[in-house]
Amino acid sequence: MSKAHVQSKLLKSEVTIRHAAVEDIDAVYEIAVAGRLESWSRDAYANYAVKDAALFLVAEAASGICGFAVVGIFPTSKEGEIHNIAVAPASRRQGIGTALLREIGRRLSAKGIENLFLEVRESNFPAVTAYEKFGFEIVGRRPQFYKNPLEDAFVMRKSLQHSTL
Repeated sequence: MSKAHVQSKLLKSEVTIRHAAVEDIDAVYEIAVAGRLESWSRDAYANYAVKDAALFLVAEAASGICGFAVVGIFPTSKEGEIHNIAVAPASRRQGIGTALLREIGRRLSAKGIENLFLEVRESNFPAVTAYEKFGFEIVGRRPQFYKNPLEDAFVMRKSLQHSTL
């Protein structure tokens, strides 16, 4: 099992990024609900923890799971799609989301994935700005993609070829 250790400058502690296990699902789900990602059930996360065509990572600090990312992998088209990524409210703005994005890029590149996609609410300016800083660009729009409230999504893409995330 491959693990990435990240020293968070703000936390002054080590964060380990590793593959999620079924035992992590309760903590992941708690973070998901706090991040308004409750459209996925606990079972959906548990299924991704054992799915071959997926990358499901958790960020773990001494205090426990503090973030996660779920990525679908489509090897025949050399694409990946971030389905969900979230950091616990108490751990935000400490580099954990950045560490998760970098590890996603590293692992997908190693698998020959060339492009990484995601959807983000149009009104989520902080997230759009953060993704743009990582080299994602808006390539489309999905009308009425989000519910509660109903809102369009931007489709963003990042080329992983000859790139560091």
